[in-house]
Amino acid sequence: MVGKKQRNKSRVPAKESPRIVELDNLQDFKDYVGHKDIPEKTLLQQIEETQNAGSKREAEIRARRKILHPGETSEEDDDELNAVGRFMFASLDYTAYMIPLISVHLVLNILVRLQYGQEAEFSEIARESLATIPVLLILYKLVHPYRGTAAFKVVSFIASIFIGAYLVYATNEEGYYYIMQRAPPLGTLWVWLFIEMEWHWSTVSLLAIIVWMWYKDYKL
Repeated sequence: MVGKKQRNKSRVPAKESPRIVELDNLQDFKDYVGHKDIPEKTLLQQIEETQNAGSKREAEIRARRKILHPGETSEEDDDELNAVGRFMFASLDYTAYMIPLISVHLVLNILVRLQYGQEAEFSEIARESLATIPVLLILYKLVHPYRGTAAFKVVSFIASIFIGAYLVYATNEEGYYYIMQRAPPLGTLWVWLFIEMEWHWSTVSLLAIIVWMWYKDYKL
């Protein structure tokens, strides 16, 4: 009985060990697994191509939107500038705008004092010039956005002629103390109007002031 069991046991075929295949390159791996199961591009390449396609499509949409609506800005463009960036750009804009005007006020203040033989103390002149910054900032904030409108062009044109003519009148008719107090701020305001106006409006305004000065026989 024992001998029969041993004979049956010896008839069971032995299990074969798994055959190890050496894969040296991608082509061997494709041949081993099958071409249909191996993608031509890696997952990273597919993700990168998908992102590039999305970015290209988004850029085309933005370009088409700018062509159809040139005056509008997309929300994505607005979001690109964060609060810090907008603050920095606004600060640079205000600084580049204020420095020339403050310099004009400073120079006019010095020239007026020297013209009438007054001592020009830099600390006092600088304090008066710096005091004009809030006024200039308010004017810039309130008026600058409307510089392209027809109403602003007409009002600024008339105001520039009036202020320029009044400065010429005050220089020839008023006393030195009055001129010292009025000339620097009005002169700065006059220059500011010239900056805000378009060049042809500024040219016509200046010619009108020159003609009026010649008609009244005034001198600077």
